[in-house]
Amino acid sequence: MERLKNNIISILKGKVKIKNIEPGKNNDHYFHLNEMELLKCVPILSEKKYILVNLFCVKHFENAQGFTLFYAFAKQDYPGFAIMYYTLKNDKAHSVARHFPAANWYEREIADGFGINFIDSPDKRRLFLHEIYPDDFHPLLKSFRNRHIKLNKTVNPKMEYSFNNIEGEGVYQIPVGPVHAGIIEPGHFRFNVIGERIINLEIRMFYKHRGIEKLAEGKSPLQCLPIAEAISGDETVANSVCFCNAVEKSTG
Repeated sequence: MERLKNNIISILKGKVKIKNIEPGKNNDHYFHLNEMELLKCVPILSEKKYILVNLFCVKHFENAQGFTLFYAFAKQDYPGFAIMYYTLKNDKAHSVARHFPAANWYEREIADGFGINFIDSPDKRRLFLHEIYPDDFHPLLKSFRNRHIKLNKTVNPKMEYSFNNIEGEGVYQIPVGPVHAGIIEPGHFRFNVIGERIINLEIRMFYKHRGIEKLAEGKSPLQCLPIAEAISGDETVANSVCFCNAVEKSTG
């Protein structure tokens, strides 16, 4: 149970100041530190072959003022997760995508949902919010209530989602979607090809943000079960089982 925690302590010893380490459930451990110390951790964990499995944001965590970011790391053959967290002083944070490229998807999701600006991010395009939504629309904030949203009536070219433009002799661009029968949810696929050879593919998903997180906020697990079932008709059982597993693990 302590292997993951002890391994991290050994590789960070003398390099990073950790405020506190708290045991969680399911062999997890929570490492409380500040932002500068977390940024020292990141390249070390990357070098030691740790994997960033999730990054998420919570507002007013344990009565903390503002936003708290949680970085969940895992390592092969070590049970549990090492979850490092710190509270932001404002609505700005530093990106860790240079060392963990997968972090960029999480950072873009947090930027859309909470309005946090990730400094030095390699990609600041919207993720689950279409450009038709107004700039100050952040549906995961505690202050937001589900309601009718006044959308941008017109979207000028500068506001449009920017796909990489691949140019060259014989290069063709083939757009597919966002509405087609090949996948369960809407998605836009931008292929750049030379003949049969695909030289670049960009995928844009998440066209239907429906405020499910906000619908579940403040409800009991039993009240949330019908919401989990209704996320997608093709995965009713799978989503329900995942939700129940998450509740059982979080409550022990």
